[in-house]
Amino acid sequence: MDFTYNQMNNFLGSVHQGAADTTSSAMMTIMLFLAKHPEVQKKARLELDRVCGTDRVPVWKDFKDLLYINCIVKEGLRIRPLIAAGVPHRARQDEWFDGMLIPKDATVFINAYAIHQGMDDDPETFDPERYLGRPKLAMDYAGSPDYENRDHYRYVLGSCEI
Repeated sequence: MDFTYNQMNNFLGSVHQGAADTTSSAMMTIMLFLAKHPEVQKKARLELDRVCGTDRVPVWKDFKDLLYINCIVKEGLRIRPLIAAGVPHRARQDEWFDGMLIPKDATVFINAYAIHQGMDDDPETFDPERYLGRPKLAMDYAGSPDYENRDHYRYVLGSCEI
């Protein structure tokens, strides 16, 4: 299907707005949890001061040295996923799960909030340190075909098919 100039602009504007909204919502969630946990703020500030000093903001090349900041971001995405009930996915093939058939082309919702609640003994506690053993970007783990190697399920929401 071909888009008119106006249709394409409206579409791209909607995509941009959606991305801006989810990013700001995720940041607000993290800020709210940081406000409730000054001890986490203090550790983050100490890490930033150690890596960047007080004269500059972090840049991408600092990422490998900002492990605790990475953990805070992952924990914010885990504890309150932006789309908790998930978005619809389409099954590519017939699949059996827990004794039930999911037929090809069926619509499936992957509930990130429920998955995260079952991944840890204390899922409602804001604890960035649960990710200290996972220094890579969350998307690096999310792309793992070994689901037990994933550190959270925030990124499965963007797929179109399962």
